[in-house]
Amino acid sequence: MTLSCPHNSSPQLCFLQPPFLIRDEIQDAPFFGWQVDETTDISCRAQLSIIVRYVDSAVSTVANNYDDLLQTFENIIADTTMDDDTLDCAKGFVRKLEDFEFVFMLYTYEQIFSETDVVFDIVQQRAMDVLYCKKRIESLLAFVKEKRSEGAFQAVYAKTADLTSDPRDEPMRKRRLTQLQDP
Repeated sequence: MTLSCPHNSSPQLCFLQPPFLIRDEIQDAPFFGWQVDETTDISCRAQLSIIVRYVDSAVSTVANNYDDLLQTFENIIADTTMDDDTLDCAKGFVRKLEDFEFVFMLYTYEQIFSETDVVFDIVQQRAMDVLYCKKRIESLLAFVKEKRSEGAFQAVYAKTADLTSDPRDEPMRKRRLTQLQDP
């Protein structure tokens, strides 16, 4: 039994992903951005780098199934029939799901994307109803402003601290050493 690591865990793995699958993922994503950079080395050889960043439903899927995902990866780690690659991937996923900063950003983005997805769909479908679109965008801006409040921050912080270890409880030196040891 083998579990595939996600292609964003290592840039080299993108080449293993068939181009049409990557294209389809980008086309299905509600938000994406391109970064293109050309550089010429000393021998006049030009190199072009293209980076595509996109957000898909993975944020809400992971946030809504956090406990089940964590349990699944822990079960994989405990399974003695798994191969080394699968175990390494599962351990990496568990490390990520137990990382305070990752979980904090996961739940922060999950709240924001749930609203921006709705507004995005409305703007795309009701382009001619400018007043309605304007009201929805203003509503979205008010929602985001509220999420920037201390109370909203503390709510996400408390939820994250319940799921992971609160960084305030861990000495700074230990945290730095742990971060340096993580691959």
